[in-house]
Amino acid sequence: MKRRLPDWGCALLAAITLLACAALILFVVHPGAFEGQVGWVFALMPGALVGLPFADTVYRIAPNAERFAMWGTTISVSLLWYFALSYAAISAYRFIFHRP
Repeated sequence: MKRRLPDWGCALLAAITLLACAALILFVVHPGAFEGQVGWVFALMPGALVGLPFADTVYRIAPNAERFAMWGTTISVSLLWYFALSYAAISAYRFIFHRP
């Protein structure tokens, strides 16, 4: 009897892989100049749209916690976003091709 990874497990693995690829592109490859890099951050890590305003709010309350708030929120929300997209893609594939 073959055991296979559940859909949420495959989606989590895909989300972690996508997040690692995005981080590799942003922090190792450095595409574009400064302005281009900002664009790539918003394109590859959509959690930055939530993380930056949240970090600004945290900075007003506790300036030393700003960096943790920004990166924690950016990575968490991006991982959730990639998980949702991966899970939707897996579910759509199973629905279209009628695979259990």
